[in-house]
Amino acid sequence: MTGADRSGEIAAFLAGTPFESSEHVYPAVARRWPDGSRDELAPGFSLARQHIYAGDEDELERFRRLDQLEEAQGV
Repeated sequence: MTGADRSGEIAAFLAGTPFESSEHVYPAVARRWPDGSRDELAPGFSLARQHIYAGDEDELERFRRLDQLEEAQGV
């Protein structure tokens, strides 16, 4: 899937509305970082990680645990 193919998903994310990709349905959930950016669609793992590891549940679980640890440490 190219960036142009994903423009609808990106627009929906920025608007804070749910959207579907070819593989997943994402909830309208986003974590705001101190700099004001929003990069998380589902609790526990980032948008980039969610797409990169969409087919690898072990990797997703590993990154969920890392994100939880970072959050607990205030990183």
